[in-house]
Amino acid sequence: MHRGRGGRGRGRRPGPYNNWPSRPPHQSFDLWKATEIFPNAHVDQKESCLAKAIVDRHGQLIPPAAEMTACSDLSSKITTLLDNLIVMQSGKEDHALEEVRAVGNHKLGISITDEKKIELVVIFKTWPSEDTIRAVADHVRTELSHAAPTIQVTPAATNFTVVLNGITGLCHAATLPDSWIEPELPGQVPMREIANGLALIRHTRWFEENVSHTSTRMLCRVLLDMTRRLSGFQQITSWMVQLLAHHSSLGPSQRDALPIADSLKRALQFLASGFFLDQNLGIVDPCEPNCYRVHQQLEVSGQDDLCCAAQTLLRWLSHGAEKQVLGLDTVRAADISMTVKCRGVIVEPSRAVAESESKETNGAVGKPAAEGDAAKA
Repeated sequence: MHRGRGGRGRGRRPGPYNNWPSRPPHQSFDLWKATEIFPNAHVDQKESCLAKAIVDRHGQLIPPAAEMTACSDLSSKITTLLDNLIVMQSGKEDHALEEVRAVGNHKLGISITDEKKIELVVIFKTWPSEDTIRAVADHVRTELSHAAPTIQVTPAATNFTVVLNGITGLCHAATLPDSWIEPELPGQVPMREIANGLALIRHTRWFEENVSHTSTRMLCRVLLDMTRRLSGFQQITSWMVQLLAHHSSLGPSQRDALPIADSLKRALQFLASGFFLDQNLGIVDPCEPNCYRVHQQLEVSGQDDLCCAAQTLLRWLSHGAEKQVLGLDTVRAADISMTVKCRGVIVEPSRAVAESESKETNGAVGKPAAEGDAAKA
């Protein structure tokens, strides 16, 4: 019973928040959450081989100690230098800084071999422009060149890069949310780039607060390596990999992590079933409002290529080609666009069904969706 004045529905908070769509009340079907209803017919003996292969590949993907130390040194030097600049400035300069945040794979501990990259977000007190970014870049070059004459600092319109000893430091520009009320003037950093820099901070904070299992970080490295080797996975961003690994590695209780072999298979099964296809549920971005789904930033052709690539890799895994999938077999590298033979079984790649917009505008008629493997999922 509702007592008091107004009754049900009265006294709601006015404003745009009431117009936001609620989170979807349903989830897509997940076989791993229905094991009691759909138990395995037999115990798969290939799981131990796949788990061993994943552990071996993960050991190869961990950067060497010297590379990790060089990345940490460059990040520490840039952060310390900019922190000193924040203390020394009066706050009235055009390039007055608020703070510096470390983001990216190196900060999260999921960087892979030969990545050699760190990322920082430099937050300005006012809306940054190309001139303010160049001023900060020149200050970094002047201060660091005394101890490292070979340092290279390259300013751009929206960021600047620092290269030292083969390590690249990418410094994004952002500003305080209070500065967003100011109109965007010519020569200033576009709103999209400012939003991307702040989003990197939110992504890093969410990962640190929600990912605590070692198997999730292992799966992140394996999937990041796939984005570097396989053509169908190249359009996936690091943030999408982190969300997919977190979603795939948690069991039905949402607390305990699955074994690493099951987590990898589950991630590929999600992608192969059309989890990231257009009009599908996908994964809701926890750092964005309005139930934004992370795969909405992919083009339709990229979503189709990703689905086809995952279907092909699952066929390879079912026939014992885990070394080709993980990149352990360098002689027979994985090429998901070619027909391969796995232990006497010929495996054909999935065919894409998405047609480009240019073909549709020219009047070309594509294949029916039922003919493609991605549409069957």
